[in-house]
Amino acid sequence: MQADLHEQSIDWQILQDLLRCAGELGVDMHQVQIEAGHTVAVESSGPIPFDSIEGFALLDRYLVDALRKAIYAQVGLASMSLQDYEILFHYMLGAANLRGALERIAVFGRLVESRLRNARLRLRTESDLATLSLDWGAGVGQERFARIFFNEFLRLIYILEWMIGTSIEVRQILLPRGALTHHGDAIRDCGYRVDFAGDYYVVRFAASALEAPIVRDLGDLQELMKVFPAVTLLRGGSMRLADRIARLLISQGLAGKPMLPAPQIACAMNVSEATMRRKLQEERTTYAEIRRQCQLRLARHLLLRSKASVAAIGYQIGFTDEAAFRRAFKNWTSEAPAVWRARHRSECESPTRREHLHVPGTAE
Repeated sequence: MQADLHEQSIDWQILQDLLRCAGELGVDMHQVQIEAGHTVAVESSGPIPFDSIEGFALLDRYLVDALRKAIYAQVGLASMSLQDYEILFHYMLGAANLRGALERIAVFGRLVESRLRNARLRLRTESDLATLSLDWGAGVGQERFARIFFNEFLRLIYILEWMIGTSIEVRQILLPRGALTHHGDAIRDCGYRVDFAGDYYVVRFAASALEAPIVRDLGDLQELMKVFPAVTLLRGGSMRLADRIARLLISQGLAGKPMLPAPQIACAMNVSEATMRRKLQEERTTYAEIRRQCQLRLARHLLLRSKASVAAIGYQIGFTDEAAFRRAFKNWTSEAPAVWRARHRSECESPTRREHLHVPGTAE
């Protein structure tokens, strides 16, 4: 069971939206890059000049959150940091069920009101329907920057589903009326029923989910934070599970973090390991094969684009022994890493040559 890896471009829409908003607000992108520790150039208009394989690191290397923080600050709001998120999730895991976890969000909001400022969360139930509404307190910006706030809303739905270990039956999402003008078509592609007839950000779902017990623990949370927020931006829709896993592994590898083993990847994807393996089998691949293919793509990219030693690159992509990496790379390419690097270095330096990420199951 082996799937070929073909050319796959990134869906840059989320980052493009952030960059557009940043441009409208006059955010100093150069300063954002300095604060985030980035050296690649980001433009607020036109095509984003990144190789796709480099782009996945953005989901995990804080650039998206750095942009959000700058944008929120200029519309008078405070954005939560990754550390804030981790504290909140830790707090929510102490609840017995989903209802308790949601109630803890409201309490947490009051405790850190200086950060969340005017954000307000409300939960009500009627018959078999639960309604959760979130007011970002952004005024006009609530409509102009609807896509940004909507992505935050999707993150909330993801983390609630992750905590109970199963999907929530989402029946409707209501967004502010003015959001239709700005981002209606883009938002409609999220996979949920979305209507633009509300005052705030509202999700309506089966009330039975509120009694679902919290099944994750602090160990699961520590593993989740290794791929958060990347996993929430790669979630759901029609994207194949193999593609989502490949993107996460690439992101982790570029961030210099160990590729997570199958049980932790399954947890982040909110499925059991057995279910993950079964779905991958249906997609005609395996976790081990995806991991091997991602290691190859990362190895080739790092050999071409970085000055790191062969041993360091091998360690970064998951080999603890340099000899093992050399053997694996020669098996993949029929060449030793140093030989392959020397032969392709000139091609890498050519502006017309680009190394792209390949992910399972996509057409070339």
